[in-house]
Amino acid sequence: MDEMVKEMPMEEFRNSGLLWFINQQLHLFGACIAIEYQDGKPVRMYPAQCKFRGFSERDNDQGYMNLSKYIQNNAAELVKDCLPSGEAPEG
Repeated sequence: MDEMVKEMPMEEFRNSGLLWFINQQLHLFGACIAIEYQDGKPVRMYPAQCKFRGFSERDNDQGYMNLSKYIQNNAAELVKDCLPSGEAPEG
């Protein structure tokens, strides 16, 4: 049986652009997902309240680039995950 949920390492989540994307949405509500580091390594990820309302242009440019690369590198698997079990993707 396929795994329905698979843990993604915190650094992969952050580097993929997904943390940036989700935090863009959460900032509207004064919230964010924060990552706590210890000795340069992520040790905890948690929801938090914040006063941030968006990111700098530089951070947005990097976020869009990271997310675009993540989608490009994972597109086939993302499509496959959306298909009913046993069905082959078109094309």
